[in-house]
Amino acid sequence: MMKLIALFFIIANLASLGHCKYVTCDFDSNFCDYTPNEYFLRYTGKSPSQSSGPPYDKTTGQEGYYALCDGRLLKDPAAYCVLDKHVSIASDAQISFWYFMFGTQIGTLEFLVDGQVVWSLTGRQEYKWLEATIPLRAGDYQVF
Repeated sequence: MMKLIALFFIIANLASLGHCKYVTCDFDSNFCDYTPNEYFLRYTGKSPSQSSGPPYDKTTGQEGYYALCDGRLLKDPAAYCVLDKHVSIASDAQISFWYFMFGTQIGTLEFLVDGQVVWSLTGRQEYKWLEATIPLRAGDYQVF
């Protein structure tokens, strides 16, 4: 069972001339065109769980928002939290995201591209925001 996982996303488009263009989602205004299922919440401040989740937002260090997978809402063992989005990438790129996976019942965080797992991490991690980066080729994708 996944307890609480918080996320912050950055997509970096690596243009052939060496210039970077960032498309950032900090969740401060909304879900940034990601479509959440009913288990993901936009949350601010310390997570609602006493024993897991982040003490603050990654971008501001305090009052900003983050996407929170609230495992307390997962009543069915087969249920899971999902954020998905269609992305079109003109040239090779990378997607970076920050995650916070600390608690007593942390499950698995997976990043899927067109239904295929391209990154996965299971279990309790350090009590801090951690970053993952995944390379993507130019193309149209559904990312989860």
